[in-house]
Amino acid sequence: MIYSEDNNFLFVSNAKAATHTMYAYLTEHYGGRWLTHANNYHPLPQAGDYPDAYRWSVVRDPFSRAVSAYFGSVVRTEHSEHWRRVIGSPTFVSYCRWLASGAWEKQTAQAVRPQFDRLRSSNLDVVIRFEYLADDFAMLPFVDIPIPELPALHVGDYGEWSDWYESDGEAADHIRTWAKDDFAEYGYSLEVSR
Repeated sequence: MIYSEDNNFLFVSNAKAATHTMYAYLTEHYGGRWLTHANNYHPLPQAGDYPDAYRWSVVRDPFSRAVSAYFGSVVRTEHSEHWRRVIGSPTFVSYCRWLASGAWEKQTAQAVRPQFDRLRSSNLDVVIRFEYLADDFAMLPFVDIPIPELPALHVGDYGEWSDWYESDGEAADHIRTWAKDDFAEYGYSLEVSR
């Protein structure tokens, strides 16, 4: 989380939805300060924390977010072996099947939690979309126009995310199950699209 006393906002991070970009940008341009260490898996605000602050977060298309989480957890990190043991197979379809099974509830890694499951208790004033990050960010009440360009930090090198769903409809079906509330609450399409 990032809090800015000067601008009276609380950014509630949501793993795999521009968190590193927002951390860097908000501390550099808006007087934000870290409330927790990054290794604390994006803790949520507690009841009564910063009651007058404007609370917001970023959400991401669940199909895109699942690819980013898979690539960041299973494919190319020091934790790859752990995740491969957890999900039982290193394939993307196996990862999606594991997410849909609900087994993610036993994990502390926020990237495997559906976004609505994580954010619903945060009393957010607004969520902005990863896919329209600069435009949505510019509409926040504390933002000065024009805004300095948002950096693109920790961008995955997995190609076009929608390509991960082309060869097998099973993966998309599993993501629809896992993130059903995300699709409903944040207005994302149940169809895989670019």
